[in-house]
Parts: sequence; structure tokens; C-alpha cells
Amino acid sequence: MSEILCTHCGKVGEPKAGQCGHCGSSKVLPADSPLARKFIDARSATKEGGAAGSRTALKAEATGKVLGRALGKLFKK
Repeated sequence: MSEILCTHCGKVGEPKAGQCGHCGSSKVLPADSPLARKFIDARSATKEGGAAGSRTALKAEATGKVLGRALGKLFKK
């Protein structure tokens, strides 16, 4: 049996009764189809290029929100 790509959760693997075994979604594509290859390539590029940077960006955004709230409270009084 060929592998499938779940368009819901992005897992690639063996199908389980026409569904993705991980999440149970029936929205699957054959992993060797052109659309699935495009999806997998785009996902791989995102993971390789921005994995460490995105975590840093999320931390920076959270820190900015905390500081913004603190300064807002400080200057409102």
C-alpha cells in the first residue's frame, strides 16, 4: 500500500481504512502526487528555514506584550 499525506495534520504514512491513522481525517492525498509533493516541499522549507527564528520571534512578541501592558498600567496612573 502506498503512503498518504493528510491535508489536515500534515502527517505522511500508511493509510488506515482510507483515513489518516494519526488524526482520523479522511482528507488525504497520495504522497507521490504533485500536489502532495508541493505541500511536503513547502512544509520542509518552512521547518528548515524558520524553526529557530520563529521560536525567538514568538518569545520576543510575548515579551513585548508583557512590557507594553506594564508600561500601559504605569503611565495610566
